Amino acid sequence: MQTAFDAAFAGQPDGFFPPIRIKESFLGELRYTAAGNEVVLQVKLKVRGNSSLQECAFPKMKISTFVDDERANSIFYKAKRVKIGTHCADLGDDDTGIIGRLRNQKAAYRESFIYQMMRKLDMPSKWTRPALITYTDTSATGLNTGWTVERMAFLFDNADNLVKRYGLALREEGAWGQADSDKVNRLLAAKIHFLHALIGNWDWELPLVASGPQAPWNMHFLVGDGGELRPVAYDFDLSSVVTGKPYRANQLPDELYPDEPLLFRQAAYFLLPSKTDFDEATRDEAVRFFRAAEPILRTTLNDYPMDMDGKQLHAEHMNAFYDVLDREYP
Repeated sequence: MQTAFDAAFAGQPDGFFPPIRIKESFLGELRYTAAGNEVVLQVKLKVRGNSSLQECAFPKMKISTFVDDERANSIFYKAKRVKIGTHCADLGDDDTGIIGRLRNQKAAYRESFIYQMMRKLDMPSKWTRPALITYTDTSATGLNTGWTVERMAFLFDNADNLVKRYGLALREEGAWGQADSDKVNRLLAAKIHFLHALIGNWDWELPLVASGPQAPWNMHFLVGDGGELRPVAYDFDLSSVVTGKPYRANQLPDELYPDEPLLFRQAAYFLLPSKTDFDEATRDEAVRFFRAAEPILRTTLNDYPMDMDGKQLHAEHMNAFYDVLDREYP
């Protein structure tokens, strides 16, 4: 692992000239215990990610179980490839780097919970499974090799698994134009808009009006009947429910609820564009959807394995989001 981390320049600062990102596959072994028996899988691993490679000493990874006979008798029997949401680093909650990530293991379960919310609400989503993973490095070269660490993480779908589960094709990434925007399912887009307002996430893009080079970001699209594009949001590690760092007051318009708490103002800032981005019927249906979802979300949060500060963050975001709904969508 350490050889791969070093090759990807994990942990190195970005700057005017980003370092070369070398992400070659390497061999490893995955072990877990089921019904008292140890299961051993021969796997390939690979470093993944973009900006995280400059911020995380322990970057994100993906695994592929490439021996079919082994995979058939394991928990990965339907998934040849699985991604790992790792812990990034072992830094304090206040050390969020250049971009703003929470660079310790608390982030893993906090982000995994967002996928669980989507699943509970029957929104198309990747499935996740929180895990406690022991990593053992066997690198023969490099500095700081031969380590073993145990950290919170989560396993989650890659795009292939998503496609198989929903039985639909996946739109290939590439050029985006108005014809694509016109095919986006508006209700799903509105729900995703509301979801990002709920979790305080700015790191996404879903252009409903194509303009210039603007393209979707952190978004998959399942292709439905007649070419309809069903958006699937992913990658939430920069959400303020994960990082604990909401927008600063000076980043919000002065006239936007100046006397309300910061989280209320942030939720309003993310949510209010829905009034112009969607027609009234679509917007009202999304409001009804999230109003009905509140008990489910709060129960799911209460039962989810997460650090107490993380639970408090999620609860405070929910409170602010629903306060804005009450104020703006009576």
